[in-house]
Amino acid sequence: MDFMAWINVVMAVAGLGLLAMGIRILATGRVPRWYGADHEPHRIGKYTLCFALFWLLQVAGYLGVELRLFNSTVRFIFVISGFALLTMAIIRHRPRPLPRREAPND
Repeated sequence: MDFMAWINVVMAVAGLGLLAMGIRILATGRVPRWYGADHEPHRIGKYTLCFALFWLLQVAGYLGVELRLFNSTVRFIFVISGFALLTMAIIRHRPRPLPRREAPND
């Protein structure tokens, strides 16, 4: 295997891990501890799923051309779709802390 194939193996493993984590967050509503307690689970789940789909579309495009399943035009569409999902994740679903509630003054 050449270097690019190893990069795609790493991207596929990362994408599958993120996909599983995003589905778990959306299904249970619980966020991993390292995100902190003051984030919206729904937003983090969508953010993680978009990142996972970005990685998996990159790998699918590479493998499709390598295995001669489709030409480089289809790979280009996969890559552009992946970057569109990544842009949407960063702009729209980026985890933001919940607003803090101030204690009422007596």
